[in-house]
Amino acid sequence: MKRILITGGCGFLGQHLIYELLKNKEYKIKVIDLRDRDCKVYDFKDKVEYVIGKDIVDYNEIKDEFKNIDVVFHLAGLISFWRGHKKQLFAVNELGAKNVLQACLENKVKKVIHISSAAALGFKTKKEKPINEEYKFNWKRAKRKYYLLSKHNGELFALKYANKGLNCAIANPGLMYGPGDMFNSPKLIKAIKEIRIPFNMPGEINLVDVRDVVKGLIKIMEKGGKGEKYLLTGYNYSFRKISEIVAKGVGVMPPKIKITIPKIFHKPLYVIFFIIEKFSKKPLKLTSDMIDSSFTFKTFDNSKAKIELNWKPTIFFGKTVKDSIEWLNKNQLI
Repeated sequence: MKRILITGGCGFLGQHLIYELLKNKEYKIKVIDLRDRDCKVYDFKDKVEYVIGKDIVDYNEIKDEFKNIDVVFHLAGLISFWRGHKKQLFAVNELGAKNVLQACLENKVKKVIHISSAAALGFKTKKEKPINEEYKFNWKRAKRKYYLLSKHNGELFALKYANKGLNCAIANPGLMYGPGDMFNSPKLIKAIKEIRIPFNMPGEINLVDVRDVVKGLIKIMEKGGKGEKYLLTGYNYSFRKISEIVAKGVGVMPPKIKITIPKIFHKPLYVIFFIIEKFSKKPLKLTSDMIDSSFTFKTFDNSKAKIELNWKPTIFFGKTVKDSIEWLNKNQLI
């Protein structure tokens, strides 16, 4: 019986990962998480051991949970693009990652899969060749992108611990969508359904179905090399293409869907939102970081995962949108 621990296993990605892992009756799964989630995709009943209330920022609180564990999937993290969450982002995504890795090393965990993000590899300001695992990014360009920086720093810790002898591999998923997503899907689908997006931004981004990602994570568990990074990314789309697919999914045709905002508006819009955000005491729906990212090109090349892991995305974005809408409607979230 292989004992598997998943940090942050109550979340969006965690639920899908557990569902896939439970197909193998030789796996015994333990989840540690800060809190449970109200809206679930699956009901695992008594098939999983849950330890709720564990904060990865506190090393002494989590270290003993890693005893007698064979494999760890480190999923726990904070996603926010609001400048006001800077301290929390670095605490969870950097210090929290270090604490989990140290606990794995101390307890002699046999394999660790650190879930980072494709965002941690960087981005381009022009439409060029997609980014791969070897891309060298000038992080001065991202000095106020605290989510990207915190995930990048957490990834650096994973590489350091691999050098210390920990059998740790890194997964870099693209922007994940799918049933159970309460962060990205509801905002986009609802905005397009209500025709509140009159134009498209000029950038591009990579989208991947969460169910494809979990299959890639299991491949990394089985085949991933120590200190290696693997981009588990799906489809590189323009924001215009994404809007068209989602609009078709919800049965609307936004009147100005083909209009793309000129790049000349990049800096003025960023400055305006930066000033608004600076004086805001609560998270904004649209932040300066999000505005800046919408003018960039976050496109990625998943060739390494295809070759070394024999993995590739199989679910097209149209199917992801359809399944997401069905789940959101079922749970009255849109």
